[in-house]
Amino acid sequence: MEQIDLTIERARRRRRLAPPGMRRMLREQAGLTQDELAQAIGVTRAAISRWEAGTRQPSRRVVDRYLDALDRLREAS
Repeated sequence: MEQIDLTIERARRRRRLAPPGMRRMLREQAGLTQDELAQAIGVTRAAISRWEAGTRQPSRRVVDRYLDALDRLREAS
């Protein structure tokens, strides 16, 4: 049962992702480059670029870190 709860929670967190254009806006308002954000959450600049363009979504492995970063950027603006 724990695995189901974990899967449901991950799906809920993914739905919390801001639309791609908003992700970019939050990053830019904070004065961060794609490279700086990528380094902060342990991914490549290309990954950030794809997520902001909406061509890819973060993997389960990094979605929590990305959401946390976006939440902090939102709070900072």
